[in-house]
Amino acid sequence: MKLNLNLADRVYINRRALHGAYVAIGALLLVLLVVNLLFFSRTRDEIVELEQRLSELRERAGARDDEGVIDISPAAQRQLLSDIAFANSILEKDSFRWTQLLDRLEGLVPDGVSIRSILPDHRTRSLNLTAVARGLDEMTAFLDRLLESDQLRDVYLLRQEQTTVTDFAGRERQALLFSLTLREAF
Repeated sequence: MKLNLNLADRVYINRRALHGAYVAIGALLLVLLVVNLLFFSRTRDEIVELEQRLSELRERAGARDDEGVIDISPAAQRQLLSDIAFANSILEKDSFRWTQLLDRLEGLVPDGVSIRSILPDHRTRSLNLTAVARGLDEMTAFLDRLLESDQLRDVYLLRQEQTTVTDFAGRERQALLFSLTLREAF
């Protein structure tokens, strides 16, 4: 066993480097302290400014006589839900797609029949149609198609009469002018 004893009277720590490190760490901590104090000062100024704005808004809200207060009682919530349901029912009624109805009508019109006018009646949810057919066979074919349709419930022939029409070539010929009512068409 070999024992080593250090009998030197001097300590082997570089005190100059140690003191330099202490000074550098102290300077760094001092810089961080200054940065934090500046940040704290700015934040405190913002808080004071926001509190002033908040007090101004509270003063304005107090001057309105409780206009902006929202009632959140269960009765008010039920009333709000019924108002929403009513508005949704109006939107549902208004959301009828006319293009779908016109597409269905177009698919039901046979050759030799042309629709002259479509007049909706929103009160009775019916359509009044005026159409022209080449002859009685075309008119009855159109009526049969309308009656067989699943989307249209009640079809009523209001009137029919003989008329003279001019075709694209400028020739006049006899045709049937007739009017229909489609009940609950939309």
